[in-house]
Amino acid sequence: MPKYARKNRLGFGSRIPRQLFNKSGTIIAFFACTFFLCTFLISVLFNTGNGDIYGQFSKDAVYAVIEQDETKENALSYSDIAAKLSEFPNARGAVFLELFDISGYLLFDNDPKGGFSGVFRSVNTNTDEPQLILAPAYEPLCMSINGASYLNLNGKKYRVVGNNIYKGMSGAAFYGNFAGIKDSNTKFQGLSIIIDAGKETPRLLNALNSKMSDANISSKSLSYLKKDTEGIGMDKIFVSFAVFMIGAMLITSAKASTENWAETKMSEIKARRICGANDDNIRNFIFVRYFAVCITGIMLGAAMTALSVGFTPAVYYLGSINIFAGAASAAFLALFGGISAYRFAIKISRRQIVMLRRE
Repeated sequence: MPKYARKNRLGFGSRIPRQLFNKSGTIIAFFACTFFLCTFLISVLFNTGNGDIYGQFSKDAVYAVIEQDETKENALSYSDIAAKLSEFPNARGAVFLELFDISGYLLFDNDPKGGFSGVFRSVNTNTDEPQLILAPAYEPLCMSINGASYLNLNGKKYRVVGNNIYKGMSGAAFYGNFAGIKDSNTKFQGLSIIIDAGKETPRLLNALNSKMSDANISSKSLSYLKKDTEGIGMDKIFVSFAVFMIGAMLITSAKASTENWAETKMSEIKARRICGANDDNIRNFIFVRYFAVCITGIMLGAAMTALSVGFTPAVYYLGSINIFAGAASAAFLALFGGISAYRFAIKISRRQIVMLRRE
């Protein structure tokens, strides 16, 4: 058998790059768009499901209320609370802050490996810069400084790093980090705080009690508050339904796109049959080329997504973006399409045998 025929039968040759991507633009675009679309849709679904502050903590968390006479000399300040919390490396939590007609939570997290999930991840809890995410209705309260939005809270300018479009049951106007008040010597009269140090939560409460001889601290399990806020909001139902419908359409489209792409390879399959290629050669030809164009589309989609994530408004309005979600979705569809391609290749191969016998 001629050397040229052997190379083409196995799917190799000098014109591989052009043959590989010939008539493959549609399927490459499909996987690029799938990666891009699924990244943002699943990120929105994840952020919607994790849009409530109470769901960020473990079953050991408590909701504590500290009351004291702030006029006394030994009254505690915000910095005293922060100092005691810092003694527990795994402590996480949120301080409730209410100022006139606006209220929200300031998050602290001493464990860099822990962290908050969903939209709360937009706020860096381990920086000295005061940051917060704000509900859209309160944007008119912000001031613009050098192109960035700031909100004045308790005498500190907090940079607005995100627009919180996700509704949480707590109904907070903002979620910020603890940076703005952790060094504050302001003495408070009352303080509501969520404390979560895992199994060490009772010991942390005892440490706070020992420091507050003239203060009264009461606490109850955060689980009770979680029960009051359990349930699925209409926004999550809507987003879940949209993701389900789009996912179903993508699966259907993956099968159709794969079969249409395979049909465009009919002339090449026939040429390989004439050169002596058998069923295994044809299946390998379809399978290898299919995954080559899939990987190309996924890489293109990853590049598009990375550029979009670097585009500040995308993160500002949507919150935490999970690129892995897009990669996993595209990989699943590629695998599903690959199975369809393999089965369709067998069908095409048999069809070519019948056609060649007739000729």
